[in-house]
Amino acid sequence: MRKIIKLVINPFIKYYFYFKLKSFVIKKESNFFLVLDIDNTIADSWKDLENYKKNRNQYFKNLKPLKGTIEHLKKEYSTYPIIFLSNRNIIDLKITKYWLKKTGFEIKKSLLILTNNPSDKLIYLKYLTDNFDITYFDDLSYNQENGEILFYNVVINEVNKMKINYFDYKYINKLNSN
Repeated sequence: MRKIIKLVINPFIKYYFYFKLKSFVIKKESNFFLVLDIDNTIADSWKDLENYKKNRNQYFKNLKPLKGTIEHLKKEYSTYPIIFLSNRNIIDLKITKYWLKKTGFEIKKSLLILTNNPSDKLIYLKYLTDNFDITYFDDLSYNQENGEILFYNVVINEVNKMKINYFDYKYINKLNSN
């Protein structure tokens, strides 16, 4: 049943966010955008994953910000319109907006897009890179909680083919190594 719901609802969610993206970039009248992943890019997500299963709202509400990344973004990209592009479930939209606001991001001046899987990010990035100058921060990693960091290499390879200023796991990790 869950698989059927995903097959039926996810295309509508993709269309909804794609429409929101197009509307957002038109309103901003900008030629450049900052695209940010959330988990393990601006939020220290993996360290507390056991609490996700216990209470997902509390988990998302209490995520610690990655201060090195956030300070860098505010220093270097403060004038860029922000598009958050995160692989989270649509039911986490409200709590994600809450966390972003709590962390100091002006959520009313930015756009939040949630994807069903990391490869869905490519749809939005393709549109953006075909039309604008994009700076993109995303670790595109997983499995940290099991002691072996793995990467979404297919997605990373596609991102690297795009005309995009991409900052990856190593760069993000360096920003937060203090």
